[in-house]
Formats: sequence, structure tokens, C-alpha cells
Amino acid sequence: MVGPTPTGGQFIEVIIDELPLRQAMYRFSRNLLLVSLGIAMLTAGLVYLALHYLFVRPMRRLTASLSVSTKSRELGADHRAQPARRRDRRRRA
Repeated sequence: MVGPTPTGGQFIEVIIDELPLRQAMYRFSRNLLLVSLGIAMLTAGLVYLALHYLFVRPMRRLTASLSVSTKSRELGADHRAQPARRRDRRRRA
């Protein structure tokens, strides 16, 4: 490294070994990659769980109740789907 001196001299030249600096940079990069992957996996898991509980489970229940009511109608029984305890649009549908 070469740079100006703070006291008014011409310049200061410092010679250092670059291997420790390179190793520190690789270590920092690896740690940053691992933390980023961990955060991405955690976020993906939370999004998956949210979508599963908010959309997939109610749709599976709806599909199951429709198939049961269709089968019972074919057999001549009177079967009605039980509404969920929710008070939103999916319940009304």
C-alpha cells in the first residue's frame, strides 16, 4: 500500500502479506452466504406454512365436503356440509 503521510512527508509504503487478508475475506463471504441461505430458508418455510394454513387446508376441506355430499346424493342420503366457524368470504362461499 502506498499513500500520503499525515505529517507532510512524501509517502508511506507498507508491505503486508495478502494471504491472511484473502482468508479473512473468504471466511466473511462464506459466513454471509450461510446467513443469507438461512434467512431465505426460514422465509420460504414461513411463506409455505402461511399459504398452507390460509388456502390449502380450507380448500381441501371444501373439496372433501363436496365429494362427500356428491357421493351421499348419489346414494340418496341428505348430507349438508358443516360451515366453518370463520366469518370471512371463504365461509360464505
